[in-house]
Amino acid sequence: MNNMDIIVDNQFWFSGYFSTVESSRRTFLKDVEARQTSWERRLVSEEYKLEMLNVYYPEIIHFYSECTQSFSMPINKEIKIEDAWTKNVISIYIDKIQISILPFNTLIYSIGMSCTQVNMEVMLNVFNQLRQISRYDHQQNIQEFVDTVILPIRELYKQVTGRSIEHNYQLVENGNKLKIYQIVTMDNELLHSNHADNLLYSLGTLSMNNSSHHMGSNEEYVQSILKKYKIAVFNNWVALSILDSMTFMCDKGMKSYVKDSWRTDYFELIYIYQLYRKFFLYRTNSEFRLRKRPVNKIQNDLEDFDNHYTYHFISYNFLPNLLNKVVESSQEIAEEQEEMTNILKRTVQAETESREKRSNNFLTFLAIITSFSTVWDLNCLLDAMFNYNTVFSVNLLGYRFVTSFIVLVIVLVALFVLHSKRK
Repeated sequence: MNNMDIIVDNQFWFSGYFSTVESSRRTFLKDVEARQTSWERRLVSEEYKLEMLNVYYPEIIHFYSECTQSFSMPINKEIKIEDAWTKNVISIYIDKIQISILPFNTLIYSIGMSCTQVNMEVMLNVFNQLRQISRYDHQQNIQEFVDTVILPIRELYKQVTGRSIEHNYQLVENGNKLKIYQIVTMDNELLHSNHADNLLYSLGTLSMNNSSHHMGSNEEYVQSILKKYKIAVFNNWVALSILDSMTFMCDKGMKSYVKDSWRTDYFELIYIYQLYRKFFLYRTNSEFRLRKRPVNKIQNDLEDFDNHYTYHFISYNFLPNLLNKVVESSQEIAEEQEEMTNILKRTVQAETESREKRSNNFLTFLAIITSFSTVWDLNCLLDAMFNYNTVFSVNLLGYRFVTSFIVLVIVLVALFVLHSKRK
């Protein structure tokens, strides 16, 4: 199949995250309430919550509506971007930037965009350039994109952290790429062709895969990824979740209400939620490895996060639960969280044992010092009772003899106790 023949529509979001500073975040929230910023508060209506409670568990709805503070900035602008490789130009409509301010000082931003009737290969080339946030400073062909959406996010960063950034890559706290969530619509025959799996994999990895090419992905590897992370429940759509992307691929006959659920429920209640878990674990791991905070405080935060924001099942229906589990699995969240929990537990235990050992050594030192005072007091008592001058003829000789005897008894008792413990 000629890659230049594949024409698709795509609605997509690029997402990243960074940590906020509580005092600056509160100032930002006040500015939004006073309408002193371009950001608008997105409130969840009671009607919507009641509707969603028929499908989703109360805890995930509570997390979405009460624990998450959502805002958006309308952009409504079409930009043109040249593919650096093929020199073809595509038009991308930027709808808005939306942000979620979450517990533990976390902010996730998502840039909502779309493109219609574009060549798939050119589109993927452009996406690869747009998601490489660490390389923005070196790509002149995406300057309009940077000016339109990255500059407002840089300003947002300053508002919620109280500090400016020097480089765009600082907008992604861990890693060098933005995550992508996309809904791709194509001709029915493509979706049902023998190439469908390869197209899905290409969309997920943002690269036109050709397994026969020397730079193409190994076919066995491709199939292993599809086997683990592909979702194929109905005939008119498939999905693939991998570490850096979530892709829905459907035919042109897909009902609009189904796409609406992908754009709203699945994106905000599932994908953003799992990104939040992944980003929290990224930061926790970084704080631990670099010892940015005391380990016991990092462990306490992880336990609080697990107790309050880790939901293993989110819906009464099978499909949201299936999507949630596949996204969680592709991000390797459960494994990372368990490993992080075990590492912190072992480290805290080792630090506790080290502190106890130091404390015991100090107590032993105090006991030795105290024993000297006890020996002297006992000597004085025995001298008063028996008069060392009479018993030993010389007072000093009596003190030396009794002191040596008492020390010998203490040493013998100590050796006996140590020997008994070893048995």
